[in-house]
Amino acid sequence: MKSLVVLKGGMVTPVGFNAYSSCAAIRAGISGVGELYLMEYAGGINPLRGGKVDLPQWWDSLDKLVDLVSPAIWECLSEIPEEEHNNIPILLGVTLPETQFLGQCTDELLYKIEKKLNILHHPLSKLLPYGQSSGIKGINLASELLASKEISYCIVAGTDSYLQEKSTDYYIKNNRIITETNSNGFFPGEAGSAILLVSPEHNLQSGLHVIGIGEAKESAYYLSEKPFMANGMTQAIKQAINDAQVKPEKILCRLTDINGEHYKFHESNIAVGRLNTIGSEDGVDMDIWHPIEFTGEIGAAIVPLLLGLALDAGQKGYNPGKYLLFHVGNDKEDRGALITRYGPPGDE
Repeated sequence: MKSLVVLKGGMVTPVGFNAYSSCAAIRAGISGVGELYLMEYAGGINPLRGGKVDLPQWWDSLDKLVDLVSPAIWECLSEIPEEEHNNIPILLGVTLPETQFLGQCTDELLYKIEKKLNILHHPLSKLLPYGQSSGIKGINLASELLASKEISYCIVAGTDSYLQEKSTDYYIKNNRIITETNSNGFFPGEAGSAILLVSPEHNLQSGLHVIGIGEAKESAYYLSEKPFMANGMTQAIKQAINDAQVKPEKILCRLTDINGEHYKFHESNIAVGRLNTIGSEDGVDMDIWHPIEFTGEIGAAIVPLLLGLALDAGQKGYNPGKYLLFHVGNDKEDRGALITRYGPPGDE
């Protein structure tokens, strides 16, 4: 892929209403997970726990997704001159079609966001209904668009909420939410996040460079009965590392969408463990960051949030190393990985 630079991040999360406060809370280990108004079962007395954003209005419609992501996108837009705002496509990640419990996500969602931000619809803007993997697909597409010189900037965003009765009932039925009787699951959450991307030649300062990307398919995805060997995630990670031309032992930390489910934990460990077999001389020993621990499961908002967190870490000096690995997967077959480098242009 052609290298990209993450210029700015924006967030609306259960621990903060912007990237600055959200990153500070995550860095400090402050959790936004608490008791919800939702119960484990109809007529039950045990409330679920999860990460809720205290929005001024509470919607059980697409308007909630609009209110979650619009401020995050505005954070990114505020980084550049106002005259550029109408020239930036928005690549918006949302949940998978079968789990769109707030209503079917169509281009109407993009139009609502653009109206709220008072910007024009860009013909290259696009909805990406791939759940957690949406951000990976968005970055891949942004790389192509920026390389074509048609645009100078691109926004990759994500918005998602698991906090509706239909949603929690669906995941409880499949034994995927943490309840009094199930410890193998996640806390439902919600968030909106966005990143502003630019080509390296437009950024002369130190920044977060996306230098490698990998995508693959996993045949034994969640709830599948096929033998599970994490082949899809392994392939995606190896592809990203080869694309970045970085030795695995130089990557000191990975940022992931691990959410408490055993499946994601095992998939992550198997895939990263195999890096020790692809030519590393000193072995691979990575720290791991999984902010879903503090926000609850945020679905399609995870990739822009992870990259925004990495950007903040680089700017404030708490990043664990120059090179970082990101890897995520949705509830179906899509698996994706990124490699980033923080530093000035050309500092390999």
